[in-house]
Amino acid sequence: VPPHPADQKEYLIADNGGQQMISISDAFIKESLFNRRVEEKSKDLFFTPLGWHHSNLDLLREENGEKQAMERLLSANHNHMLALLQQLLYSESLSLSWRDIIVPVVCQVVQTVRPDVKNRDDDMDIRQFVHVKKIPGGKKFDSMMVNGFVCTKNIVHKKMNFCIKNPKILLLKCSIEYLYREETKFTCIDPIVRQEREFLKNYVQRIVDVRPTLVLVEKTVAHIAQELLLEHGITLVTNVKPVSVGILRGVRAVRL
Repeated sequence: VPPHPADQKEYLIADNGGQQMISISDAFIKESLFNRRVEEKSKDLFFTPLGWHHSNLDLLREENGEKQAMERLLSANHNHMLALLQQLLYSESLSLSWRDIIVPVVCQVVQTVRPDVKNRDDDMDIRQFVHVKKIPGGKKFDSMMVNGFVCTKNIVHKKMNFCIKNPKILLLKCSIEYLYREETKFTCIDPIVRQEREFLKNYVQRIVDVRPTLVLVEKTVAHIAQELLLEHGITLVTNVKPVSVGILRGVRAVRL
C-alpha cells in the first residue's frame, strides 16, 4: 500500500550533536514487510527495522515509521478482505451474516498456519495446509477452526468412548482377523472357532500392551477383536482411508 503524500514524514536523528533528515522509502517498507533480516541489507541506514512478521504492534518501532506503516497496511488489508468476502457471498447467493462467522475463523487460521519457507521450503500459499470440512447438522455459528487433522468416521461400538482428550493413537495398515486357509478340507468348526478366539485374544493383548486409547485400522476388524478392545476401554475405528492414515502419520510423526 503506497503511502499517501500527506502522510509521508521525515524523521530527525541526532548525529554528533547535529541533525540529519531521513525519509522512509517504499523500498524500506517493502523490505520490512517481506524480509526478516533487513538489517543485513540496510547497513547504510541509521536504524534497522524489527520486521513485520511480528503480529504484536507494540513490538514495532515508532521512530522509523514502522508501526504507523503496519497500522495502515492492516487497515487496508482488512477493508480489502471484507470487500472481497462480500463479493464472494453475493456470487454464491449467501447471506451477509456469514461474514461475521468467516472473518474470525480466517483471521485465526492466518495467525495459526505459519509456513516455514526458509527451513522446510514450504509454499507461502497456506491453502494447501487448510482443509474445509462440512459436517451435517448444527448451526453456522458452530463453525470453528481445529488445529489438527479432521476426518469423518464412526466408532465401531456405541459404548466406546467417542470424546478423547490427548489420545494415544495406534495406526494399523493390516486387518485384525483370523485367516483359516485350509478351505478344501472338511473339518470340525469347533477347533477353528477356538483357534480364532485364541489368536485374536493374543493379537489384542499385543495392542493393549502398547496402551493406546484410540486404534485406527485401515482395513477390517473381526467382531471378537472389537469386543475384546471394548473390554479394555480402547476406542476402535475401522476402514480408515489410506490417505487419512498417511496424513495422521505425518501429523503425529509415528510409524506404521
